[in-house]
Amino acid sequence: MRICGIDPGLKGAIAFADVTASGFSRITVYDMPVSDLVDGRDQPCEDGILNIFDAEKPQMTVVEHVGPRPRSGSASEWRFAMGFRALRGCLRAWFRAQGAGPGVHLVTPKVWKSALSEPGQE
Repeated sequence: MRICGIDPGLKGAIAFADVTASGFSRITVYDMPVSDLVDGRDQPCEDGILNIFDAEKPQMTVVEHVGPRPRSGSASEWRFAMGFRALRGCLRAWFRAQGAGPGVHLVTPKVWKSALSEPGQE
């Protein structure tokens, strides 16, 4: 199964791997594609994301579900939320076009970090 993991920030990344019973293979990592289509400030680039998905063709995607960052200003939080929503919409549209189910799962940092830690390291 080809899976995808996404850190949704502007400096985030999109990673892909084939997962089998024997492990991971064909691992590919992309920087988050960005464009400056909104008032000269960077935003995730939906076309870039779709191009990557067309090339990689994952069956499932896991997106880090992040919330508000207490020390960020309202303008930067608004831009981050807009980018996060654009990313989710883009992914849902891609999976729908493939005739696949939802294909997109949100996972909080606490959950995925816990799952990857060694016993006793939580």
